[in-house]
Amino acid sequence: EQREDGEQAGVVLFGRTPSLIVAPTKDGIELADELKRKIFHKAEKARIRTRVQELERSDLNEETEAELVELQGHLDEIEAFREELGVDGTDLEAACRLARGLLPSESRRRVMLYSDGNVNRGELLRELTELERAGFTAHAGLLDRGEEPEVVAEELILPAQAQVLA
Repeated sequence: EQREDGEQAGVVLFGRTPSLIVAPTKDGIELADELKRKIFHKAEKARIRTRVQELERSDLNEETEAELVELQGHLDEIEAFREELGVDGTDLEAACRLARGLLPSESRRRVMLYSDGNVNRGELLRELTELERAGFTAHAGLLDRGEEPEVVAEELILPAQAQVLA
């Protein structure tokens, strides 16, 4: 969405716990690689894992070994961030409360919420009332979860023989 002159924007990502990723700024927000890995952590994790598997199946040389080490570091960063964020929960109340505390009262204050809609923590309606009292406007957008499964099996090992009981 377009910002008006002097308007600030920042980025708060949330799960069980909100995390300030980009502090409010009047400048544009550039999606550097590290920021992309955080915002799109699920897709980035899958992309990096695919590349790691490709490298592990290939004949490694000095260059590809260095790339493998770098990618493993990125995976570790993503996992640490996912743990910090608490991706097993969604607390929009906490995310909105953090956003409310970040923007100065003299600015036009709006919160843009993007979520998959699976709120399972906090009291969002209470916080939306607080945002309104504080002069905020709130806008919401539903993120498309797609048809991707929540679980991906990379390998299935079965015994040579199995007994079936009826």
